[in-house]
Amino acid sequence: MAAFLVGKSTRLCHESGSIPCGFWFGAGKGIGAREDKVARLGQLLGGVALALIALAGPCALALAQDEMPAEELAERLKVAREVIANYTQRFKVEIMLPIKSDGPVAGVGAYHTNIGELSSRLSEQTPFEIGRTALRLRNPENAPDAWEQATMEAFVKQISDGADPAKLEAYQVATTQEGQRILRYMSPIMMRDTCLACHGADVRQDVKQEIAKYYPDDKAIGYRTGEMRGAYSLEQQLD
Repeated sequence: MAAFLVGKSTRLCHESGSIPCGFWFGAGKGIGAREDKVARLGQLLGGVALALIALAGPCALALAQDEMPAEELAERLKVAREVIANYTQRFKVEIMLPIKSDGPVAGVGAYHTNIGELSSRLSEQTPFEIGRTALRLRNPENAPDAWEQATMEAFVKQISDGADPAKLEAYQVATTQEGQRILRYMSPIMMRDTCLACHGADVRQDVKQEIAKYYPDDKAIGYRTGEMRGAYSLEQQLD
C-alpha cells in the first residue's frame, strides 16, 4: 500500500483505491492525550518503520496506515474541516476581538485564560478533540508528537515551494497501542497581520514581558505575515 502527500483538491495515489484525496502519512502506535505525547514518543515510534519518499511532483511522504472506506473517510474529513472553520470563527470573536479592543498587553492574559476553555467547549460540541500545536512553541503543553512534527515540517516545505496553505491538510487513520482506532487531521495555521503584535518580529517589550509571565519559555515570535505559525490538530475515536 502506498499513498502520497497531496493537497485537498488533488487525487490521492493509492494502490487499493479505498482512500480518497488527502495528505497522510504514519501508522501511529501509542498515540495518547496531548499531555502524554512527549513522554510517550518512544511508544509512538516503537515498531513503526518510517519511510521518506522523494518524488518529482507535489507528493513527498508516504507511510502505511489503517484503511477506511472512501465514502466514510470523505464524510469524516468534511466534518473535520467544518470543525476547524467554526473554531477559527469563534477564535476571532472570543480571542482576537478582546485583544483588538483592550490592546495586546491585556490580550495576553485574556488569551491565556480563554484559549483552553474555547478548545474544550468546542471539543465537547463536536466529534473531534481539538488542539493546536507548532514547531516553535509558546505553550509547552502543546508540544507536537512525531506525526504532528513531521506533518508540520511537510506543510512548511510545501508552502515554501509555492503551495496554497488553504489547500493543505493531513490525515491519518491509526490504531493506538490500546487498540483504539482513531482519525487524526491537521491543517496549517497561517500568520496574519493581526497576529504580529504577539507573534511578529517586532513585538513590543511590554508585550514580551506579559507573555513571559504565562509562557517563560516562549519561542513563538519572529514570524512574518504569510508564514505558517502552527497547525490545528484534531483527533476522533472511531470505535
